[in-house]
Amino acid sequence: MKRNKSISYWVFQIVNTSFLVLLAITCVLPFLHIVAVSFSDSASTSAGTVGLLPIGFQWNAYERIIDERDVFVSLFVTVIRMFFGTIWLMVITISAAYPLSLSRQEFYGRRIFVGFFFVSMLFSGGIIPYYILIKDLGLMNSIWALIVGGTPVFNAIILMNFFRSIPHGLYEAAAIDGASHWKILTRIYLPLSKPSLATLSLFCVVAHWNDWFSGLVYMKDKTKYPLQTYIYSFTQYSATYFKSEMYHETAPRMAIISALNVCAFIPVIVIFPLLLKYVARRGIMIGSVKE
Repeated sequence: MKRNKSISYWVFQIVNTSFLVLLAITCVLPFLHIVAVSFSDSASTSAGTVGLLPIGFQWNAYERIIDERDVFVSLFVTVIRMFFGTIWLMVITISAAYPLSLSRQEFYGRRIFVGFFFVSMLFSGGIIPYYILIKDLGLMNSIWALIVGGTPVFNAIILMNFFRSIPHGLYEAAAIDGASHWKILTRIYLPLSKPSLATLSLFCVVAHWNDWFSGLVYMKDKTKYPLQTYIYSFTQYSATYFKSEMYHETAPRMAIISALNVCAFIPVIVIFPLLLKYVARRGIMIGSVKE
C-alpha cells in the first residue's frame, strides 16, 4: 500500500520550488533589461527609464552595429578562437586524462603526476610567467596567443575519473588482443565518454567565448580583438566617442552597448541546447558500469 507523503515533504517541495523559480527569475531579468535597452529610443535610454520592456521601439542600435566593420572582425576572431581553442583544450585534456587513469602497474609514478596536476590547480603560476612565455614564443598580437593554452586541470581530473570508471576488463581484453594505447583510447574510451566529452567541450566553448582579458593582454592591435575584448574596450573608452550629435540622435551609447551584449550571448544560447541532451540527461559521470 502506498504511503502518503508527510506534510514536511510538501513544505520542502513548495519552498524549494519557489526558491528555484525566484533564482531563475533573477538570472533572466538582467538579460531582459539589456534586450529592452537595446531596442529603446534615445530619450528613454538616456533618462534611464527603461525597465523590462522597450520604450519607443527602434532598431537604431543594431543598425549602428551592422555599420561597424570592427564588430564583424572581432566576431570572426572569436569564432576562430573558440573552434580551434576548444579542439586544442580537448586534445590536451584527453592526452593528460588517459595516462592518469591507468593503474600503477600500467603507469609507474601515476600518483606523483596526479599530485602535480592537483597542486597546479590550487596554486597557479600567475599571468606574468605565461605572458613571458607567449612573448618569448613570438605569439604576441597573434590569434595563437588566444588559442594555445595550458592543460585545464579541472577538466582533466573530471575526465580522468570518468575513464577510471570504465570497466578495467575492457582495457585488459583489448591489451591481450594486442591493441595499442591509441586504439584503446580511440575505440573504447572515447566512444564510451561522449557525455563527459560533450560537457567538457561546452565548458571550453563558454570559457573561450566569455574571455575578454586575454585579448586585452596579448593583442596590441585593436582590429585583432575578440568580441568580448572589443565590447569591454568599447564600454570603457567610448564615452567621448559618442558625444557627437550624430550618434546621440541615431542610437545612444547604452543602447549600442546593450545591443553588442545581446549579440554576444545569442551564440552561446544557440550552442548550449545542442549539447544539452548530453549534459542534462546523462550528466558528467554517466556511462560508468560496475563490474
